[in-house]
Amino acid sequence: MSRHRRVSKEFAIGFIHKLIISALIVTFSYSSGLCHAVIDSIDLFANGQITDQTVFTVGDTVTIKINASDPNSLPLEYVFRRFRKNTFDVTLQNWSASDELTYTFVEADAVSGFSIVVGVRNNDGVDWDGFFGDAQDSFDFIIKSNAMPWIRLLLLRN
Repeated sequence: MSRHRRVSKEFAIGFIHKLIISALIVTFSYSSGLCHAVIDSIDLFANGQITDQTVFTVGDTVTIKINASDPNSLPLEYVFRRFRKNTFDVTLQNWSASDELTYTFVEADAVSGFSIVVGVRNNDGVDWDGFFGDAQDSFDFIIKSNAMPWIRLLLLRN
């Protein structure tokens, strides 16, 4: 017995029609100039100086600056979100024209897997991933606690 299945003429025509429409949409998106914004680099500042340091102590303050571009020179917007305890728990700065964020580490940041995730998008009307815009990147940090171990346990429970 053959495992091949015959398809109806209507199915085949419908399938080809969908392929053609998909190709037209891709062509339209390309030719209409829709392009991704791109993160060129991200600078991390501590004590007013660019650093590649990733270990900080509760109370330390950093500034993150995104250097991004758009192939069509469209205006850009930026978002900064905090990731800790395996989830995005808060948006530190929602979509805005500001390309930098200053953040002071708190006791609750002294957990494994703490990151600040950044995103950038242009205003072409297409949010490519629906959450971080056209491009995203992250900074992974290790935050050392100042608290005594038993106080730290109480703080992390809440």
